[in-house]
Amino acid sequence: MNLLRTMSVAALCTAMSLGASAAAATTILSYAGNTFNFRAGSHVFGDSVMATIELAEPLAANFSGAVTPLSMVMTVGSETISAPFSFRAFFDIDAAGEIRGWNVAAFSDAAGTLRFQTIKTPSGQFGEVGGIVDTAFHTAGGSTSFAQRLGTPGVWTVTTREDPVAVPEPAAWALMIVGFGMAGVGLRRRMVVV
Repeated sequence: MNLLRTMSVAALCTAMSLGASAAAATTILSYAGNTFNFRAGSHVFGDSVMATIELAEPLAANFSGAVTPLSMVMTVGSETISAPFSFRAFFDIDAAGEIRGWNVAAFSDAAGTLRFQTIKTPSGQFGEVGGIVDTAFHTAGGSTSFAQRLGTPGVWTVTTREDPVAVPEPAAWALMIVGFGMAGVGLRRRMVVV
């Protein structure tokens, strides 16, 4: 009788512990650049560089280096570069956890037919000349369209996205039902008829 009760409690505890897994959180970095103040070609003055980068973990305070995004999309006007593509994403984070420098670029192909980039770095950091610039290059059929914004950085917004809590798997449900069944059998056998 005690063995049956122990097995029932163990099965119930196991089923409950195998329930839904903990929700995973991702960090979303969104960049909104200022409108271009110089252009040559098809880009218009109302266009600007926009970027969305999803990271598995938040950027730590005092971090400086490359990140590997889960996903990344960059747009300028009606043009978008999204996976698969070549990219680079470097960030410099201060002690308070604020983004103080970056070099983020996306290339549509190996030839760089379409390239969007935003930089805010001191000279030499991340291997760049440095400065504050948002640029868009589009090369097609021997002509190049170029637009940029110098001297005024855009704004990064950092948000955390919680994934919904997972639904228990069928095996967890089965184990939980068996546990309740065994508990019921144990209680039924325990009843004494007077």
